[in-house]
Amino acid sequence: MEVIVITSPTHRENEVQRIVHLFENGLQTLHLRKPKWKSSELETLIKDIPEMFHNRIIIHGHYKLALKYKLKGIHLHRKHRSNKWKNRWKRFLLKMRSPNLVITTTFNSLESLRENTQHFDYVFLGSVFNSHSYYSRDEEAGMNMLKSIVKKSPSIV
Repeated sequence: MEVIVITSPTHRENEVQRIVHLFENGLQTLHLRKPKWKSSELETLIKDIPEMFHNRIIIHGHYKLALKYKLKGIHLHRKHRSNKWKNRWKRFLLKMRSPNLVITTTFNSLESLRENTQHFDYVFLGSVFNSHSYYSRDEEAGMNMLKSIVKKSPSIV
């Protein structure tokens, strides 16, 4: 099992030191999620992280930085994963320039995941259950749907 860490959306004290500590202790994938940050702010954070760890970072937004700093990948927002020609073209160009680039996204419902026709290296699911600590019998249908999706997925072994 691989552990994936997602950063806080806001700046945290000693953030770079904490990130480096996680990498030094074996973290393989860090999602830099700073939705309200400007490209220059995110770039400064990336520069402050030793280059030897850049290939373990996936960024949410400002995707050109992924190529510039040879990052592990990008996490697409809903608007960027749409099947519009412009978005498909941008994803194609990114993959052409960096074939090993990991592309991820988040679905906020099991239904939207089931209806998805695009390929992603992996996806996150937003709130699947009413409670984050357990699920009730009312949510058993959601668990069954999730199990069904996982079984049908061609990329899951």
